[in-house]
Amino acid sequence: MKGKTCCVTGHRDLPQNEINKIKTTLAHEIDAAVTDGFTCFMSGFADGVDQYFVELVLERKQTTPALELIAVIPYRKRLDSLNKKTRTRELLEACADVVVIQEKYLPSVYSHRNRYMVEHSDRVIAVYDGRETGGTAKTIRFTHRMKKELRSFPKLKIPHQSHADFCSTDTAGGLDNKKRRYAPRGGVAYRLFLWRFPKGATPPFGTRLCEAKCSVLYALSALP
Repeated sequence: MKGKTCCVTGHRDLPQNEINKIKTTLAHEIDAAVTDGFTCFMSGFADGVDQYFVELVLERKQTTPALELIAVIPYRKRLDSLNKKTRTRELLEACADVVVIQEKYLPSVYSHRNRYMVEHSDRVIAVYDGRETGGTAKTIRFTHRMKKELRSFPKLKIPHQSHADFCSTDTAGGLDNKKRRYAPRGGVAYRLFLWRFPKGATPPFGTRLCEAKCSVLYALSALP
C-alpha cells in the first residue's frame, strides 16, 4: 500500500431517515482525506457504512485514478457470499486488492479484521452513535490504543477502554507477518493472513492449507 491509508468503521443498522445525511458527511470526510494526501482507502465490506464508503471512494476514483480501494474480508465464506451478489461482486472487482483475514469463521474474526485495518491505517473514519458495545466501539478503542487519527461523527463521547475488550481479542495471538500471496482471480490478488497460535495449539482451519474450490491456488505451507 502506497501513500497514506484511511479506513472506515460504522454501524450496519442505520435509521433510514439518517442515511442520506450520513452519506453526505462520509463523502465530506473522504474528500478531506484526499485533500490531506490520502490515496489508499480500506473497507471491511459490511452492510451499511462500509459499503457506502466503498461506493463513495469509487466515485472519486473516476476523477482521481491514483486512489486505491482495499477490501478487508474477515473470512472466506463471507467473500464467497459477497461474490454471489452482483452489486458487491462489482465493488470487489473494482478494488486494487482483497485481503482475507482468516479461512474459517470464528466469533473473534470480525474483531481481528477491524484491528488489521486500524493497524494498517493512518486515519480512521467512524460513523458512531455512542453505543458502548459492538464492533464500531471496539474499533474506536483500537484506534486510540494505537494512537491513530480518528475522525468520528456525530461527535459523541468515546467509550472507555476496558481490560476485557483486549483480553477477548488478543488471546488468539498476533498476525503472522509472513504474507502468503496467491494466484489472482479476475485480476484481483487474494491474500490470506495466517494467525500465529501458541505453541502446540491447532489453528481452527487445520495445520495446512490446500487448494481452494474457488480456484485460488494456495501454497501448502506449515504454520509456525
